[in-house]
Amino acid sequence: MKQYPYIRPTLLGLAGLMLAFWPDAANAQTATIPMPPGAIQPNGDPNDNTLDWGVWWQNTGTATEVFDPTVSSSTNIPGSIHVTILMPGAAANPGGGANISFGDFIAAVGPSGWLGQDESSEVDFSRYSALSFDILVNTATSSNTDIPINLFSWDYDQVQIGSVSIPATMAWQHVSIPIPATFTFNDTNAPPPNGTAWGFFDWYPNTPPACSDFWIDNVQLVGEGFIPPPKMTISKAVQGLNLFAGSGANNYYSRENIETTAADYSWAKAPGPVSYSFTITNYPIPSGDAFQVQIFLCPNPGTESAVDWGETNIVFMELDSGTDWASWNFRYKTNNANNNTMLFGAGGLATIGTNTAIGTWTVTFNNNTNVTMLIPGGASTNFNIPDPTGATTALFASNVVLYFGVQANGTAGQNDHIVASDFSVTGLGSADFNDNFVADAGELNTNIWEVNAAFPACVIMVGPDNPYWIEWTTPASGYTLQSTAALSTNMLWSSPTTWHSFFNGADVTQLINTNDLPAGNADFFALVQRTASQLLVLLPGETNAPGTATGKTGTPTPVDLISANGEVVVTVLAVDAHWYPIAGNNDTVQISSSDPSGFVVGANPVALNNGSAQVTWYFQTPGTQTITATDTSNTSISPNTDTISVLNQ
Repeated sequence: MKQYPYIRPTLLGLAGLMLAFWPDAANAQTATIPMPPGAIQPNGDPNDNTLDWGVWWQNTGTATEVFDPTVSSSTNIPGSIHVTILMPGAAANPGGGANISFGDFIAAVGPSGWLGQDESSEVDFSRYSALSFDILVNTATSSNTDIPINLFSWDYDQVQIGSVSIPATMAWQHVSIPIPATFTFNDTNAPPPNGTAWGFFDWYPNTPPACSDFWIDNVQLVGEGFIPPPKMTISKAVQGLNLFAGSGANNYYSRENIETTAADYSWAKAPGPVSYSFTITNYPIPSGDAFQVQIFLCPNPGTESAVDWGETNIVFMELDSGTDWASWNFRYKTNNANNNTMLFGAGGLATIGTNTAIGTWTVTFNNNTNVTMLIPGGASTNFNIPDPTGATTALFASNVVLYFGVQANGTAGQNDHIVASDFSVTGLGSADFNDNFVADAGELNTNIWEVNAAFPACVIMVGPDNPYWIEWTTPASGYTLQSTAALSTNMLWSSPTTWHSFFNGADVTQLINTNDLPAGNADFFALVQRTASQLLVLLPGETNAPGTATGKTGTPTPVDLISANGEVVVTVLAVDAHWYPIAGNNDTVQISSSDPSGFVVGANPVALNNGSAQVTWYFQTPGTQTITATDTSNTSISPNTDTISVLNQ
């Protein structure tokens, strides 16, 4: 297995990430093709470092590919391909710019630079699902905005299928670029199968010069039907209230809120101005993602999270935002249950914008109907709620609950999140509060708030003992997060358990606690897809020890026929080849013993429940006795036997 380490550019306390085994592609309609040389293939030949690359077009740009044995995504197979692309731009070629096309052959046809050299090795790219690889971009030297990825035909046609953005930090990342089933070069001279290479096509008409500098490893043309493994990322956690946008089935409009435990938050008929204010300190929302932060004020609400839709009367402060813009909107509706027509029609009263969501956002009700909205940077707008008879104010005069939350406003916004450092209410007297989420140290202040969210796990208080987020893509059926302090032949993996991973409709996310990190400045994480291959018997005095020779530690406590009636509680676990418990297994298991007179009270065989079961066994004969668990549902699951001393004292 190849490891995929996370390169630490600053002192973040982690030294590595590792992804799981590649799934078996035996059932693929087309076989996965590992790209040469062998040293950069998953489970490849470390002695094969011959490059099979060529330059197919070159104007004024230059490119080099060099096998580098010192930089690798693996600790057990050295090396990667070091690619450097220098683009002098328009200064070197006025009106044309730099233009270079190069890459690697899909088979070992030699670095002649002729794409049509060996048409016998050609493939039909439309029959493959993806081009996958691992890449480490040198962020200190790369100045292009992205790295284009192209496929080439033997007739010198080329199609860009994707690109790799220059990341903010230097770290290995796994990339799987889909190849559509409709892929074609549209070349009548080279009909399918016509693909002979993959690589890069760079055209740079600008000044000053640009550079792409990166290492690439584990390159595969993925067979159709092959499901690439999850992509794992790590990021530094920011203290405060972390609100993720989740997603229900076929619905990205799920609201992830906290709401006040009391209904004391009406501005109406207050003695003076009433302000509702929050501060956003972190906003890692990718460009183009639709994302919303909201405040709801709702009188007499039900228990639903989407109160803006379901309830009759709502005041709705809506912050729509992207990476370089933010729009603060004031909306309201009255007598409009299970609808939002008024909210996005006549009830939309004011909008004010700025270039960032970072900062403090405040809505102040100066009196019953006059409102001021203040945004980061100090700009504001003032307006009035139409209420000539006072009927609107009366609807919000009492029993108002305050909600603060987020939602995705499109599929791209799912799994995005913001961090808020505080929320305050002033002008209500005894109901006023100023909740500093950072000072709350990872615990929601239940004197003020409770969670009301479609996906409650999307509401997370991050404290000082939560340094990192780890996130992985789906599908990831059967994968579990594991960590180890060092990579070695007999490394021992453990499961981070302080926080559990959660699926919020797009990816899987887990918060890491300092209790999950080993001593020292290095930790490695892996996504492991484990399958049950054997049973494990644990007797009193023993505990499960995955990664060890026997899968257990401790010594069985002797049982006495006189004082204990020979009674022993036997624990049976479904485990993998390294003794890690496997959840979800519900096989039936037969318990037997070397004691011919021993017996079980109750069912035997017994059904495992989510991979484990406990059975009470009664020994009748003194001496050294064995207990054996045998899977009667699946004969490929190996049985397991344990030994215990039976006393007669």
